[in-house]
Amino acid sequence: MKPEIKRDLNEEILHYVCKELKQEPEFVLQNLNSRKKELVEVRQIHHYLKYTLTKQNLENVGFYFKKDHTTVVHSNKKIKGYIDSSKEYEEMINKIINEVNSNTVYSIRPTKRILNKSLNNFIREIKEAPILESKTKDSIKDFVRNYKRLLDYYEETI
Repeated sequence: MKPEIKRDLNEEILHYVCKELKQEPEFVLQNLNSRKKELVEVRQIHHYLKYTLTKQNLENVGFYFKKDHTTVVHSNKKIKGYIDSSKEYEEMINKIINEVNSNTVYSIRPTKRILNKSLNNFIREIKEAPILESKTKDSIKDFVRNYKRLLDYYEETI
């Protein structure tokens, strides 16, 4: 028997939205700036569901697709409008919500992994930068130390 591979909440929502709309998650993630209707709809539903299910702030909701809070607000309005105007659309959204809720263990670890990855990229860029003054190096070390504390605090509070 194969071990079950756990996906984070973003991947889980994307998986079920793509399954319902007959899209490939990898294709959606490779085309983050595409304005094709079918890809935009996947992102909008993802934003709506993540906000509805987690009540995270709008910036966190948009982070997965590299979108800002105004895009998330627009997505929520669009999807609510579709739900209000179409019983079939409402049933589709409810089906996705039920699938996500029945198959997901909510966890912030993937978010922490993403934040750690960006921190490691930042550290690598600093190390590759031209020679820095010692005062600047101390400031960077303080920043990294505070950033790691913030990650630990974030993990404890959620």
